[in-house]
Amino acid sequence: MIVCIDPGHGGHDPGSVNGQNLEKHINLAISEKVKKMLIDRGFTVKITRINDSYVSLEDRVKASRGCDMFISIHANSVNRPEPAGVETYYNNESAVSKQLADYIQSSLISLTGAIDRKVKPGTYYTIKHQPAGSPACLVEVGFISNPAECSKLQDDKYQLLIAEGIVTGILKYLNIPYKEKVKFSDVGPEDWAYDYIRKITDARIMTGYPDGSFKPEKEVTRRELAAALAILL
Repeated sequence: MIVCIDPGHGGHDPGSVNGQNLEKHINLAISEKVKKMLIDRGFTVKITRINDSYVSLEDRVKASRGCDMFISIHANSVNRPEPAGVETYYNNESAVSKQLADYIQSSLISLTGAIDRKVKPGTYYTIKHQPAGSPACLVEVGFISNPAECSKLQDDKYQLLIAEGIVTGILKYLNIPYKEKVKFSDVGPEDWAYDYIRKITDARIMTGYPDGSFKPEKEVTRRELAAALAILL
């Protein structure tokens, strides 16, 4: 399964702007998180830009050729500060795109608690020009024009929730059981060792404590180390 992730805007095209906050940077940050989560789950991922560069709509579509799924990530904006929430657009000529959009939208709302602005048909160039039978969606992850939501969209932890919502929606669409990442009270995604801890606990090489903690700073005895390494033999 090859998924194409499309971070909207870039380069001389900043997208929506709120003071020093540029949509293009938010889109790329979330897209990179989605990419990493998908790769961790065995997907092959293409991304239409990897830095702050301009990529035309036509080149974005070309980059997605050969992929099984296309998801474009954007942040919304209007000329008033009140509107807020998440909405997902789908290729209005594709029933499978509507199904994917439904799963992504519901997962995003469940994880972020954002206002549900629903799933909507769209004629955006990048999703409209995907092959028939290939699901394509454009996700508006929040309003950069809303001060509170703009602040959230800059937050790394909130971006992780958005990324997890998109990935969860993809997995539900594909009918792949969602495997929860390790959750300990004292270890979060911001910890440099988070992915390593997740891998060894997924493999049952190490476990957490009954109180729900991992105690990452606790020293390991030689006895404990031997027990963990023996599992690998």
